[in-house]
Formats: sequence, structure tokens, C-alpha cells
Amino acid sequence: MKNLHTFISFNYGVNWKIVTLNIQKLIFVNRGGILLRTIRKSGRIWYSYDYGFTWRSIQTDLNNLVNIMPIESSNDPIITAINYDKKRTCETDDYEPVYVRRYSGTCYQGNEVYLMKKKRLAVCFDNRTLIIPTHKPCPCSLEDFDWYPDINHSKPNYYYKQSICVFNPLSIANESNKICSDGAQMLNNWNGYD
Repeated sequence: MKNLHTFISFNYGVNWKIVTLNIQKLIFVNRGGILLRTIRKSGRIWYSYDYGFTWRSIQTDLNNLVNIMPIESSNDPIITAINYDKKRTCETDDYEPVYVRRYSGTCYQGNEVYLMKKKRLAVCFDNRTLIIPTHKPCPCSLEDFDWYPDINHSKPNYYYKQSICVFNPLSIANESNKICSDGAQMLNNWNGYD
């Protein structure tokens, strides 16, 4: 039989962690802000408040634990019988934006998208019932077009200003060379692409 692995992500799929093989049960509470795990026949219950970066454990007499179930309510978040915090609800300062990444920055096709995630070290209960991505407009670049990464371009010598390719005066290139590195003509406007 092949070994099976479980991967988890706390930043909307940007990075992934592998879950240890000997875990019997892994429970996510509060969107992963609290993790609870048990290891077979150890009698230990492990818990984390920071998305699995730091783990603490409690020794119990439950060597053959069958099931652990989270009990969540808006005022008293509890994992089985372990109350991690009585009434501390997350506030605005307890969240940080997580951007949908791309090759060059966070703007993609004129849209910057991010979600607010509980900070790693914030010990609080995330009582949001719905997490909606925030969209902010941002300028398009040539990289937004599918064909652009496939060619050798002169990007280091130019920058984009109001959707136009403009010579960078701080580059070491000579402005009189108005030919892209692949020999094609420099793009001066979008030629129908908005």
C-alpha cells in the first residue's frame, strides 16, 4: 500500500504544508486559526493557535481515542472540553490581507484581489460567517496577455505608464534602440486590446 499524505493550506492555496503521517485525527476550528490533532495511542492532544506553526500538547488518559468533535458557538469557542479563549473576538487589527499572487506583483488583468486572514499570532475567535474577496482596480500590463511571457521582451528598459510602454531613463540602454530584443517593433499602444 502506498503512503498517503494530506496537505493543508492556510493562505488560500499559496503555500501548502504536509500533515504528519501518524496523525489519527486533525480538526480545523475557526478557519484553521485553531488546530487540534491526536496521534495514535499517544494519549496526547496537540493544539495550535497559529495555523500549525507552534504546537502545544496536553497529556490525557485517552490512549485509544475514537473521535474528537469541535463545538463552536459565537460566544464560547470550544474544542471538546478545551476552551481556548472565553470571549476574545477578532478585531480589525487581528487580520492581514492575503493577496492572490502572480509572477509580477499582485495585479492581474486590472484587478488586485485579496482576502483578510487572521494573523498568525492573533489569539482570537474569527466570527465571520462569510469571507468575501476584495477587488481593487489596478493598471494592466503586457504580462496580462497570454502571449507576452512566451517572447523575449525588452521589459528591463521600459516601464508601463497609463498602459503605454515608456523608455526607462534610468536603464543602461540607449533610447535610440526602439527594437525589442526579439527584433520585433516596440509596442506603443494596445492595438485594440483594452
